[in-house]
Amino acid sequence: MPVYARARALWQFYASHFPNIKFYFVREATDLGCGEVRFDGHDVVVGIGNKFRPSGADAAGYAETGVWSNVENQRSVFRQVCFYDFLLRSQEKPFFVYQSTITSVVDFRSVLAIMDTLPTRLCYSGMPGIMTGPPEIKGLSFACGTNGIISSDLLLEMRNRYEPGHAYTNLPQDLWQALVLEEVPRIALPFFSFVNPRSDVGPDSNVAEMTRRLLAHGHYHFRVKSDSAAAGLAAREDIDPWIMLEVMKTILASQHSTDAALGLKERLTRSLNPNNGQTMTAYGEEKFFTGPRDFPLNDTETETLYPDLVRA
Repeated sequence: MPVYARARALWQFYASHFPNIKFYFVREATDLGCGEVRFDGHDVVVGIGNKFRPSGADAAGYAETGVWSNVENQRSVFRQVCFYDFLLRSQEKPFFVYQSTITSVVDFRSVLAIMDTLPTRLCYSGMPGIMTGPPEIKGLSFACGTNGIISSDLLLEMRNRYEPGHAYTNLPQDLWQALVLEEVPRIALPFFSFVNPRSDVGPDSNVAEMTRRLLAHGHYHFRVKSDSAAAGLAAREDIDPWIMLEVMKTILASQHSTDAALGLKERLTRSLNPNNGQTMTAYGEEKFFTGPRDFPLNDTETETLYPDLVRA
């Protein structure tokens, strides 16, 4: 999709400001043998060969329906497991992996500060969700794949527990992770979403000022997935990269606050109201998001909190 290519170009610029962090862009290729992995210093290219070709009900995938097909999910899980295997073979252990989407922007100063507080083993963390269906996984809690921090011992567990063709691989990759790590506590981490439709991101845009206020709240992960195209205003690739650029520039110009980032993590946990007060179990978290919440998670909520940010 065009938005991904433009977002990738922005990340090449942004990553250069964090020289002590290793960045990997994971993609797939049909001209490599299935399971073959090549690394060129930036891209980890996973070969899928002739495997995972859509047919029948899977012929219409995400590009047409907006929903990942079974084959697309199988391919995503396979690609991720191959990437985990690459890391386990190439990195000194223990280590953490921070997973993000290409259309997110992250303040890695906060990520590093949070990592310093996390366990180096059995760390499975991210923005939590709970499945409301289908019946066989109803009530399952999971860490969203958008902003997960996972310790290397769990990468090994996932690699070892991967079963090609298992029904779980028909699910999105973050749900597959939740099911194969069912016994592991889930640690809550926040992310913020820019979702409001926009016709442009010009000088009168509220993105930079909104980002400044969100950084003060402790936010550090900004997912950009606007509804501009659905609203008939502009194609996503013509709006979202400009939002990303504004967020990147604002982060790079800001003073960092470790206390704010750690404080938001704790406030998110309180708002989730987990049974043990700290982490979530795979099932049985009926009090999900019943605690008090005084921070926004998307731009609609932010404009409610700060009416002066509303633009006509």
